[in-house]
Amino acid sequence: MRHIIAIIDSDERYGKKLCAYLNAKGRIDFGISYFPDIQCYQESAPTFQTEILLIEEKLYSSVGSMPLPETTIVLLEDDFVGREIDVRGMKKYVNVENFLHHILTNYQPTKDKSLEKIEKEEVQIFGVFSPYGRCGKTSFAIALCAECEKMAPALLVSFDEYSGLLREAGQEYPKDLSDILYCYRQEQYAWEKLGMAVYTKNTLHYIPPARYPEDIVELGIEEIEKLLLRMAYESQYHTVIVDFGSLGKRACDLFRICEKVYMPIPRENDGRMEEFFSYLDETGREKLKKKLEEITLPSEHGEKSISSLLISPVAALAREVLKGVNMG
Repeated sequence: MRHIIAIIDSDERYGKKLCAYLNAKGRIDFGISYFPDIQCYQESAPTFQTEILLIEEKLYSSVGSMPLPETTIVLLEDDFVGREIDVRGMKKYVNVENFLHHILTNYQPTKDKSLEKIEKEEVQIFGVFSPYGRCGKTSFAIALCAECEKMAPALLVSFDEYSGLLREAGQEYPKDLSDILYCYRQEQYAWEKLGMAVYTKNTLHYIPPARYPEDIVELGIEEIEKLLLRMAYESQYHTVIVDFGSLGKRACDLFRICEKVYMPIPRENDGRMEEFFSYLDETGREKLKKKLEEITLPSEHGEKSISSLLISPVAALAREVLKGVNMG
């Protein structure tokens, strides 16, 4: 039986155009079918399994007892305000990248165990670490995540104490990494709820840094490893970028779950890298060195916003380093 994304919308032009956009992105393994009304959908329903249903708001109000898939998203003409709708909702007219991201992050597979989550054959985790402070780690992590997103859904998780670019222009976030760490410690972790802590800026999808740095300190490194793996495998992201930030040398024990760890370093060599490599040797972690790749950022990398960073020489460097990586 075919597995599809079904679009039910009375605006034929919109429905068919949305089908074309989603197919053009080439990221979704399911077929995408358009239906102008509920009756047409029900007549064809026995021939396929609906994984995701995107349905116009005014049609949703008349679905009655029709069975709905786990992932049903109501397409709203305007903001989701003052409505009593018991499923997810999203605005119809948004950037297609944001539209696709919303679908990927909210998808819940059907009970057919033979079908895995959307385009998720294997998860990749990339780390960004440096023994140097203020060397552009976060800037590079942001650029790397945005470049990975061009190939498959990517998420940035930052353990940096100082949020910098990720809280630009004084933006406040209702949820951030502190909320995820708290729920994990309370054994209340569930991605379908905590995925609400993911925010989008341009093509970057990220979890804002913890507003309480002590939350990071209180969690053991083994627990952080388990949390990162759960975030990677239970979310809809193909790639997770981890800015190890304030974890310091504790991060070394997390290198083993990374495909590669990029290390921004300054142009002047003061011997700190040699000291760090000696530390790995002395603590029995010498095998981890093969995962490390030193990079030197462009001399001008002090971008003031995410938007400017994504078109900067740092973004060009991120594109370059990914050329030698198998993105699955």
